[in-house]
Amino acid sequence: MDNFSTMSFRVSVSSSSDYHLASYPTHPTVREDLSGVDRRRAVIAWHAIFGRRSVMLPGVTIDKWGGVGGLRPILGCYSGFRVDAEIPARRTAERQRDLLTLDLQLRQRLGAG
Repeated sequence: MDNFSTMSFRVSVSSSSDYHLASYPTHPTVREDLSGVDRRRAVIAWHAIFGRRSVMLPGVTIDKWGGVGGLRPILGCYSGFRVDAEIPARRTAERQRDLLTLDLQLRQRLGAG
């Protein structure tokens, strides 16, 4: 999770997940090489925002300034400045580019240049 990212309450970020409908046993005592568990990095870039109770699954990337609405699963990759919401997910808004100026001011005040 990068600087200035924001998560509302009860957001879940997963870096591993069982797929219960696949041809793999899912019990925690099963050896890892037989389990079929999906283990991938979850990437949350600068100023990413998450709505309440959203669930980020393994392998997801939220680019700088990207956003996701609440009460939904987060799958795939989300490009910068894009805000996706609703079920099924769809692009609902673009974050304003003038936020870049405010970000620069903030980083200068904090000495992060």
